[in-house]
Amino acid sequence: MEVIVTRQERVIDTVFTASVVILVSILYINFGCAMDWDLCRKTLKKPVGPAIGFVCQFLFMPVISYVIGYVLFPDYPEMQLGIFFTGISPSGGASNIWTLMLGGNLNLSITMTTLCTVGAFAFIPFWLFTLGKHIFDRGNLQVPYFKIATYAIGLLIPLAIGFFIQKKMPRFCKIMVRIMKPFSVILIIFIIIFAIVTNLYLFKLFSWKIIVAGLGLPWMGYLVGLFMGLIFRQPGADVRAISIETGIQNTGISIFLLRFGLEQPAADLTTVAPVSCAIMTPVPLTIFYIIKLILDRRKKKLAASMEKLQNHQIPSITTSLT
Repeated sequence: MEVIVTRQERVIDTVFTASVVILVSILYINFGCAMDWDLCRKTLKKPVGPAIGFVCQFLFMPVISYVIGYVLFPDYPEMQLGIFFTGISPSGGASNIWTLMLGGNLNLSITMTTLCTVGAFAFIPFWLFTLGKHIFDRGNLQVPYFKIATYAIGLLIPLAIGFFIQKKMPRFCKIMVRIMKPFSVILIIFIIIFAIVTNLYLFKLFSWKIIVAGLGLPWMGYLVGLFMGLIFRQPGADVRAISIETGIQNTGISIFLLRFGLEQPAADLTTVAPVSCAIMTPVPLTIFYIIKLILDRRKKKLAASMEKLQNHQIPSITTSLT
């Protein structure tokens, strides 16, 4: 006999879900405010970089997430669904910050984030109702077509609000744009910490496979973006931007859709994967950033020593000439 046990809904669960909705909505309002259409047009005049990023994000990442889920969790469709939802989400706002920190092409990163955010409204339903349907069928789960479509389209509302603010309230728009980057960081940290505190019970489901899935999806995204950028001979700064954009997924969107789109206990079980991805995604980027800081310091010290040597040699040459 198959027995399904559903967890009792707590106040903190409602607070967490509502706060994710509010924060994601504010982030999308910020996106609407920050969209620089002139910059997008300039970048799109040479669309090789954005096209590579778009293909990596909406072709390779969904397939990679599907394969990871199928290989690691052949008997757990809920886990497959969680990692798949993460793979079909657009690139996260944190990608712009990491691109800036690691010396990538920020203009390209912002353009790719904008295009992927807009493109997600078409590609999330496409992948869910095609490849994702096989996962739903394996788990005897009902595909919540109406719910997912409603919430995906619903994200257009804050995006439109942000665009309206940009056109009609330019001063307020500047304030919103200023807070976008720190707000994106706060959103990521909040989702990770609050998700851990609220969903401590999820860590009972954590296993080496969950950790590997959380590591595998973003890290394979970084590698796919890197190789695609190199194959098409993009500049180094563009390659870094494409790699980071491909690897960083908007886990807030995946958690949002899973929480609202599925019934319990599937909603809880599927949330494990995006939480794991959110925790593991910054690990390699942090390592590379530390390495970059060390190398930059060495370069500065070398430049300073060379300058001292040159300054020391010039008076000596002048004296000898005299």
